[in-house]
Order: sequence, then structure tokens, then C-alpha cells
Amino acid sequence: MSFDQMNLPQPCQIHLKGYRESDIQVSPYETVGYINEHFNDNEIRLVYKGMLLDPSLSFSYYNIQHDDTIIVVQPRPVSSRKSRREHDSDSMMDIHYERLMKQKKLMMQEKDNAQNDMIALESARLLDLSFNKISYRPTSYRRICKIIKKKSDNLENSFETQGTVLPEKALTPCTEFLPLISSNSDAQSN
Repeated sequence: MSFDQMNLPQPCQIHLKGYRESDIQVSPYETVGYINEHFNDNEIRLVYKGMLLDPSLSFSYYNIQHDDTIIVVQPRPVSSRKSRREHDSDSMMDIHYERLMKQKKLMMQEKDNAQNDMIALESARLLDLSFNKISYRPTSYRRICKIIKKKSDNLENSFETQGTVLPEKALTPCTEFLPLISSNSDAQSN
């Protein structure tokens, strides 16, 4: 079998319509990105039978044959609304990051304050005074209870707690002698 007799794919004519129009000859094993190279535009989108074509796949993958038509769609315009939205999302991320850092600093300060006895006693005294002032108003009392519960939940969730480590039970009894314990009466008699 000679090289000429081998069943090589024949180039096929493809019609391009829409944003850019042209007729081009392509090999079925060529990638769809060849059209982007032909127009020197990587932003255009290509549609064939309602499918958006991936530039990295071949024409034969999509079963594109001779005299088929591919629709060329113009690229999405870059709108100022989108860039403003991206800018807003960046600023929101910055605000969120700052809030997290402030919260972390406050939690560390609360932890340090809780370890200091004088500060802990003073904060308990002030808390009692505030409860005495608002205890006769049910709505204020509920609001303060909700705030305290929220703060205590945040503190519990922020510090990692480790479980108690229990030693394994012995499989055999210990054979070592117990130490001698002397009492004061034994020490005086000697």
C-alpha cells in the first residue's frame, strides 16, 4: 500500500458567518482554534449547531464536515459595570479581611484580659451593674443576653480545645513493690 493510497483526511471547506465572514479550508484534525488564528482574534466565540466550540478540540471531534457553517460571535464587551463590580468585590474583600483581623485582635485581648484577675473582677462588677440597670426592661434584658451568648459562643469556637488523654489500661498487673510511706509517729520512734 503506497502513501498515496492511504486514507488521509481531505481538507474541507467551512463557511464562517456572523461577526466575521469568510470561507476557509481546514483539515478535520485541525483544532477549532485555527479560526481564531485565521482572524488573529482570540476573543471571538464560535458556535456550531447551538454548541459553543472549544478552541482546543478538533473539527472532527464536533463532526464538522465539508460545507458546514460556523457562526462567529463577537467577544463580550468589557463593560464599566463589570469592572466596577470587580472593584466593589475587591473592596468588600478588603473590608472583610480588616474585620476578621480586628475580631482576632479583640479575641486575643479578651483572652489576655480573662487571664488577668483584676481585669476579670472589674469586668464582672461592671457587667453586674449593667444587668441591675436593665433587668427591669425585658426587651433590653433579652438583647443583652443575646449579645453575651454570642460573645461566649465566639470565644468557645475561637480557641481550639483538646480532648482529655486517658492512659491505656494495663493488660497485666504491676509487679513492682510499692514505696514505703512513713508517718510522723514512725519517724519519732526511730
